[in-house]
Amino acid sequence: TKNTKYWIPDTCFAGSGMTDNAMTNDAWETALNILNHAPQTRAKLIRKLTDKGFPADSCQAAADKAMHYKMLDDAAYAKALVARETRKRHGPLRIRETLRNHGIDDAAADNALAQAGCSDADSRLRQALSALEKIRKKTDTADAGKLTRYLFNRGFDHDTIRKVIRTDDDHE
Repeated sequence: TKNTKYWIPDTCFAGSGMTDNAMTNDAWETALNILNHAPQTRAKLIRKLTDKGFPADSCQAAADKAMHYKMLDDAAYAKALVARETRKRHGPLRIRETLRNHGIDDAAADNALAQAGCSDADSRLRQALSALEKIRKKTDTADAGKLTRYLFNRGFDHDTIRKVIRTDDDHE
């Protein structure tokens, strides 16, 4: 059968009336529309295509094609996401969770955090002190419990929080 956009073979895909080729081409066009709106990770793109009803093999093929044409780059996406979350003064634990929620694997997350300087103890301490400065500007509280909760909710680990609270107490 000849379509104005695609050549469609006569064999039908899973009884749906569409062929493998047509489903893959439709998935590719949908992927292009999704990527045109905002950068995506491979996992997010596949999930969005699956949510739109495309079969898994068509979703994988569209993601592979996007990776081939360098339209998907999980490492660059992770690096940009870490930079954005660091500007928000979020800690490494929260940033890692955000990366995981966006479909970034642990190896790419570790690499992006290391490149941003979020992986060593000194940089985590500097980040936590920076976040503490932000809350100090908003409120004149010296309540260690409130500061601890604030830093914990920002994604800092307990050891870093303890050091920051001790450092803050030494400055007073």
